[in-house]
Amino acid sequence: MERLGTYHVTWSTGLHVKIPFIDKISKKVSLKEQVIDFLPQHGVNKTIPSCKF
Repeated sequence: MERLGTYHVTWSTGLHVKIPFIDKISKKVSLKEQVIDFLPQHGVNKTIPSCKF
């Protein structure tokens, strides 16, 4: 939260009051999942025989 252009406080969860034209939110943090691409990884593939009882 910025007040008059300088850092004032970081809001945690809960109810807060913002004064118009004096306070502004400087940065919003997204809590969405982010997708990251990984290179293909090669490994040993072991075939498990089917079990018959």
